[in-house]
Amino acid sequence: MINLLPLLFVLVSSPVPLSCFEQQPEFTDFEVTSQGVIYRNAYHGAPLSEPKMVADLSASGWLFSTQHRVVGSYLPQTALVGQQRFEQLLLLAFHPGLQSEQLVVVRVFPQQSESWQFDQLLPHLDDAVMAAGDTVVAALWQQQQQAAGWWRPIPGKATQLPTLYAGILYLPVAQVVDGDCPLYPLDVSVHIIHMHSGHTVSPPETVQLSEPGPLQWQLKVEGDYLGLWLQHKDDNWLLQPQLLQILPDCLQCSSVIEHSSWPKMLPVAHFWLEEGAY
Repeated sequence: MINLLPLLFVLVSSPVPLSCFEQQPEFTDFEVTSQGVIYRNAYHGAPLSEPKMVADLSASGWLFSTQHRVVGSYLPQTALVGQQRFEQLLLLAFHPGLQSEQLVVVRVFPQQSESWQFDQLLPHLDDAVMAAGDTVVAALWQQQQQAAGWWRPIPGKATQLPTLYAGILYLPVAQVVDGDCPLYPLDVSVHIIHMHSGHTVSPPETVQLSEPGPLQWQLKVEGDYLGLWLQHKDDNWLLQPQLLQILPDCLQCSSVIEHSSWPKMLPVAHFWLEEGAY
């Protein structure tokens, strides 16, 4: 008979991601269990008659935070079709064996009929892989677009869920030396990550927090460009003087967003004048 007590002790004593930091509740169409099973409970806010399982990541053995974020995006190309829209779930998990947190990204497509399994997610592309030749990286780009998602280790404790701007994830990570909740003042590194492959877009930026409290993001005009600011209490840091956006041409492709090209207003509906209808 297998003794499950050591495993249960590890799981119970393992720190759940985000448990040390104040979080605002986010309501989505999905539910994530601590074992990493993901259910869709609604579609655009309209409840389903019964939950539908879209992914089962329990084979990882990781402990997942039930808090998650959902963003909408599209892939420039896949194996079977052209541009394809999907929902992307941003998750945080704890690896009991390595005693480290993981960033996990799962794609959910509108016509998806089968639930994803953990082995259908790919490890993120690290700096060494991205330094390979263009042919290798181009092949990896095709592979990444056909996967269910990706995961990458986090060097510390995530203080909140990633924020997405122009295809790039910004993940604040506390630099801690043990498994306990960190003490303040606290050094936080903001990791800048490609949303489709998990590779690092640019080096992390580090700020110091004097006390607990949520971090806020804000876009401001900086000359001809958009700047990305991080705010905490009375402190403000300019993280990106020139906000970047990813491009579909290749994994390394990105460009600076000019202020004049940023959409300030988007059309949401057209109402036509009708006469004699009643």
